[in-house]
Amino acid sequence: MNINALISTFETRVSMEGILKQSRQSLEEYINPDLIKIDEQIPKQILKDAKGIVILTIVKTGLIINGSVGTGIVLIKQDNQSQDNQSQEGQRWSGPSAVGMCGLSIGLQLGLEKIDVIIVLNTDEAVQQFMKSNQITLGGEASISVGPIGRDAEVAIGLTTRGIEPMYSYSKSKGLYAGLSVEGKILILREACNYKFYNQIVPVRQILSNNNVQVPPNEDLTRIYEILNTYC
Repeated sequence: MNINALISTFETRVSMEGILKQSRQSLEEYINPDLIKIDEQIPKQILKDAKGIVILTIVKTGLIINGSVGTGIVLIKQDNQSQDNQSQEGQRWSGPSAVGMCGLSIGLQLGLEKIDVIIVLNTDEAVQQFMKSNQITLGGEASISVGPIGRDAEVAIGLTTRGIEPMYSYSKSKGLYAGLSVEGKILILREACNYKFYNQIVPVRQILSNNNVQVPPNEDLTRIYEILNTYC
């Protein structure tokens, strides 16, 4: 493959259309009972109570000094909407806002690994983190912990003993949870990507609050809405 083809492939994957395709696949693999055992699923109650969700695809590589880069979307659940908005497909969720991620760590690691990450936003304060700034440090100003998995009964016991964190993170590689720590990772809001998708400059807060934003039709996004409306 020549350099122009590589650049074209990269640009496609990091475009909103490419991100939505990967996000749809990741979301299905986390919660679709046909694709993952119930004991490995994100619990239904966690999804039902979610205020928002972040879906990321991360690539890790390196030796001694390890790097990780990724891209994904943020979607926020809409609780208070007009009757007009309620008639729209996917009305319970905002339009997608693109994010990028980068991070460095030190340790012995050799090779290349692709990891899917889902971050469940549990509180209004967590949602506001993605609306008020262009950069978010996970585990810094945005508190985050590894989320529980498995049956609802087991989750209920865990939640009563440790409480609910503002954000829960889930990560897996090759179908298995990888235990990737996202603490210390920096998320950057990709406003240029949003501009290309919406074909206009739209503030992130306006996108995530569904404030008069016309979301372009996209089959993968429609499927994401269907999954979220079913499980959340």
